[in-house]
Amino acid sequence: MSTNSMILNGTIQVPKEATGSKISNISGRVIYSEQLKLWDSKRNMKTSFNSTFVFNVHPLTSPCGEGFAFILAANTTLPSNSAGQWLGIVNSTSIGVSNIVAMEFDTRKSYQEDIDDNHVGVDVKSIYSIQQQPLGPHGVNLSSVGTNFQSKGEPKDEQQFRGLDMIF
Repeated sequence: MSTNSMILNGTIQVPKEATGSKISNISGRVIYSEQLKLWDSKRNMKTSFNSTFVFNVHPLTSPCGEGFAFILAANTTLPSNSAGQWLGIVNSTSIGVSNIVAMEFDTRKSYQEDIDDNHVGVDVKSIYSIQQQPLGPHGVNLSSVGTNFQSKGEPKDEQQFRGLDMIF
């Protein structure tokens, strides 16, 4: 867990919300402790996997933060200057060169290419999504201030990665 993350009441808070402390312009990371090998270059094989996690978003300000991401990265260290629009994925110098794949949950339209301020996107080596899907038509709103995550049904995400095709 990065220094900006914590466990409180059985839940992970990224970034951690401490009484009286400012939570703007920071990012945090929670790392799965076991290594996941996605490809074997010697055998030219790619791995497939499924992952499910439940999350709750509770914006404290308006506008709310930039969002969060489920990431696969070779380096477990949080990049410096990766807060805000970078979602803790990359920074201005590591974009395009970091071996990273991310499923981003964006709560702000940071770039002209973003379809809206409430979408999910697949990022490869950057924060520019190669695929995007708006969340509104699915009854999901990640950025409503003063209310917890709004969704029809349970707030969870199921990741399925087809290694052969490199598709989420």
